Amino acid sequence: MSGHSEIEIKLTGDVNKLHAVIQSSKLSPFIKWMGNKKYKTYYYDTKDNRLIKNDIVLRRRESAENKNILGLKWRNPSSSLFERGEYEVAIQDDRVDLRAFGEIWKQKIEQIIGHSEIEQKFYIQIQREIYQLYSGDTVIEISLDEGDIVSKNKTSNIKEIELELKSGQVSILYNLAINFVEKLHLSIELESKAERGFLLEDSRLVKYFYKTLQGLDKDPEKYIRNSINILIKQFSTHIRNLSDRFDPHDIHQTRVILRRLRVIFSALKRVSSNNEFDSLNAEARRIAALLGKVREYDVLEDLINSVPREHINNDLCIDELISQIKTKKQYALEHSKMIISEGMAAIFIIKVERFLNKPGYLKLGYDNNLDNQLDGIDKISSLVLTKIERRVKKRGSKLKELHDIGRHQLRIDLKRLRYLTDFFAPIYEKKAIKEYIKHISELQEFLGAHNDIVNGELLLQQISNNSSQSSKFIAGKIIGWHSHANLRATKKLFKRWKKFSLTAHFWL
Repeated sequence: MSGHSEIEIKLTGDVNKLHAVIQSSKLSPFIKWMGNKKYKTYYYDTKDNRLIKNDIVLRRRESAENKNILGLKWRNPSSSLFERGEYEVAIQDDRVDLRAFGEIWKQKIEQIIGHSEIEQKFYIQIQREIYQLYSGDTVIEISLDEGDIVSKNKTSNIKEIELELKSGQVSILYNLAINFVEKLHLSIELESKAERGFLLEDSRLVKYFYKTLQGLDKDPEKYIRNSINILIKQFSTHIRNLSDRFDPHDIHQTRVILRRLRVIFSALKRVSSNNEFDSLNAEARRIAALLGKVREYDVLEDLINSVPREHINNDLCIDELISQIKTKKQYALEHSKMIISEGMAAIFIIKVERFLNKPGYLKLGYDNNLDNQLDGIDKISSLVLTKIERRVKKRGSKLKELHDIGRHQLRIDLKRLRYLTDFFAPIYEKKAIKEYIKHISELQEFLGAHNDIVNGELLLQQISNNSSQSSKFIAGKIIGWHSHANLRATKKLFKRWKKFSLTAHFWL
């Protein structure tokens, strides 16, 4: 579709503090109040939601002046998560007639909906307080939105700050958003008001949002942007869940996503001359570290719960040990909430998007041993995967001789190989990589179980040192049981390694 693009960043949290920030001595000289407006916007789709499933929003906005604007919005898969396409036309009444968009647009929409009828799905009513920031040739609209999304059976409140680039430099928009998050400790909202409305109607529609053309575009910058945006969207979802409750699943998945991003940033830095990959890696490491302790105590609780109860014959000491673990976990939880309360996650998302949307951000370098420029994603993939696989196979060639630290490092290298394989997988045939990933997953499982026991032993020792002698004894029994159970798994590990070492890789 054609039309024009809008770039806007939505921030949520204690937005009432916005007035204090824009009236500060640093910002007030550049900001002008533009007034208040009321909007009521109606959203339409087919009965089976064909438009939103194809990332298209059809809406009619009704202003206080009784003006009607019929509009389309859509996401461009190769653009920033903050960017959307938009096309609007003024209409005379409240009828939704696709002919108002012109014949070309009408045909495009009809190709998607077929002969299905368009019906109203929900509406949104908004009270908007509007300001504009002027910085050289850059104009940014700052809106404080309050209102409701109203569907057939549910209502959801809206209270957010919306920053939209009207003209000029997008970098100023990103910097302003970071400034607001730092001062107000806000969160990012990646779902539009329309998407939140459709989710009120049917929560299953979330799987259709933020679709990308991953694997279809071999241009390195577009492919990498699309693929990282998938992870950033997943990261944002888990962070939003954590803002409600620090569930072990979301903690674990958030750390996995951050590890994936760190591995990707590190690998791309090796083929790029852009040092910003390093700073993003450091930001991801910082956030992951705050969640790390919480995850360790979750794993420790799992180790204790998986031991047969009859093996532990002193319930009072177990209760003492579990109480100590819960106390330490709670302390770690409170510390890790800085990720949300101080806006760390939101700032990380903005910085990643700011970086990915700079022209030429990849700055491809050259390898002295290569004759050709790394001008395709397949060439980058081949170089990156070959290097990490060589390291894995070299370290694993002495697997039987490796002690705990060596096995831990092999596990880390296998994770890197797995994450990079997943990252580049869409450019290859699924059948070609299925067996390869299966071998890596099995090795990760065995090495991960061993690592949990090693880390669990260290944590249990630290905790039981401050407990009774009986608690120390029970801690030893727990680790002893797992170590014995892991002996059989170690034999399987050696067999799986042999299979993997003989497996040919799938890339050229």
